[in-house]
Amino acid sequence: MYGILESLPLAEFVGQAYSQIRLSEFQIQFYFSDGSSIDVESKWELWNRDHVLVDQFILHAQRERYCVHKLLEYKVCSFSINVPTSFSLYFENEFALTISDDSEQYESFSLHSNGGSSTHV
Repeated sequence: MYGILESLPLAEFVGQAYSQIRLSEFQIQFYFSDGSSIDVESKWELWNRDHVLVDQFILHAQRERYCVHKLLEYKVCSFSINVPTSFSLYFENEFALTISDDSEQYESFSLHSNGGSSTHV
């Protein structure tokens, strides 16, 4: 599916904290304390409380460091959906993680609930 819908099931992440962040060749995976996760294969951006870009999708060969660890152990307080292009999760430390659907051909991200259901975009 291309495009993010208003019905994207993000409410289940509110109140959950990131417990792990995993990196692979083509994906970054954000795991929550309850076992749910978000797997991202597209553009993502991490913004701090001053609205400064702290980290973002960059090819591994061009990257010097990651800063997404700044989300670890902080709970999601709220979210917003920018139909049809992106969504953002807002954290206790006032950081925001924005994930975009930037491909009409390939999967951009998937949401996996602790109850076993998945949403692929």
